[in-house]
Amino acid sequence: MTTKKVFNLIDGTFTKEEAKALLMDLYGSKIKYHSIGAIKHQEFNGSKSQFHENRINELRLERDRMLEFLAEKKEPICITSFVNIN
Repeated sequence: MTTKKVFNLIDGTFTKEEAKALLMDLYGSKIKYHSIGAIKHQEFNGSKSQFHENRINELRLERDRMLEFLAEKKEPICITSFVNIN
């Protein structure tokens, strides 16, 4: 039996600084997660994890795009984010 659940992660209205802090924390957490994964992979396998390296680069690019977008936005900033788990 396949079960799918959707969880509401973010649903609110924020100032520009609040939005930036919230999203930077999320991106930072994901980058840290993959950085640790890359280190573990290197230690156990003796080689770089292309998956983790690619994901870190993708997240950094998305973070930078998000910062550029926020810089242009006027307040209030509405953010909604869901997590889908299959």
